[in-house]
Amino acid sequence: MQSSDPLTILPNAPGTLQGPSVSSTPQGIFFLSGLGANDIMRMNATTEAYEFEIINNMPLRDGSMWWLSPRQVWIEKLNRIYFFGGTQVTPSDDFENVDSIWYIDL
Repeated sequence: MQSSDPLTILPNAPGTLQGPSVSSTPQGIFFLSGLGANDIMRMNATTEAYEFEIINNMPLRDGSMWWLSPRQVWIEKLNRIYFFGGTQVTPSDDFENVDSIWYIDL
């Protein structure tokens, strides 16, 4: 089996610092990792169109970005994506582990 080149599948999608964490929901596929200080990318699985959404109160220090993205899991009954862990990189290139659990309502 040969894998597809992701740049061929989504030629205009931005890169990430490290492998993103991903959740697939009826509202779309959600990617998080190094995309922006408080952004999450939502992709429509049918059209492959994507958009960025701002997430308020993401547990990052000012100016930091995700180096290793938090793990995420979609909880269907609550229609939420829960996030936990991850490592952020600060503007001064320090790495800090994040030990909180947080969520977004879909």
